[in-house]
Amino acid sequence: MELSGSKNLEEQTPLREGNGPHRYIPAGVGVAFGSIHFLITILIASVIPILQLIIGWYYKDQCKINQNIPTYLIVSGICGLILVVLCILMALTFLCFLNNSVVMSIIASCGICMNLMATTVLSIFIFIWFIIGCVWIFSVRSKVDFYDKNSKYYCQRTLYLFAFWLLIATFIMMGISCCINCFKSRKTETQRIP
Repeated sequence: MELSGSKNLEEQTPLREGNGPHRYIPAGVGVAFGSIHFLITILIASVIPILQLIIGWYYKDQCKINQNIPTYLIVSGICGLILVVLCILMALTFLCFLNNSVVMSIIASCGICMNLMATTVLSIFIFIWFIIGCVWIFSVRSKVDFYDKNSKYYCQRTLYLFAFWLLIATFIMMGISCCINCFKSRKTETQRIP
């Protein structure tokens, strides 16, 4: 009786080789995050937060119409870089640790959970910050003056236009992403219908 009970317990234990905690992670997630392509894409995408940080910092005191515009770029850049680091850590976890051993799989799984929680909280903040940035940048669009540095409506041209067009590009990318996802879901639905 004791033998069958321990055998049954052994079958249910998810810590055996080949049956580690990584079995609870969907295969698509591991493939996406654990690829060199993902890592290279994230490194390329890190250019935008670096530019936000540099432009926001360099022109920090050159936007009288709304001093929050450079602050928006600085905070967005910092948050973007933190998000890039979290994504790189996630990719490295999938590439290096998950399949090596049971102990490393447990540690990696805990790291993935903490990373996902931090990424979720940061993403929510970035979304709220994006909305605030839209209000700050779009609300002064018709009044901004790029030439008279003594005007109360002055904002350094590169600073304002970079922030403005970055927001526009973000809206365009969100629209394209929505269209692609809708197209994929409809294509999947039509393939399922016999």
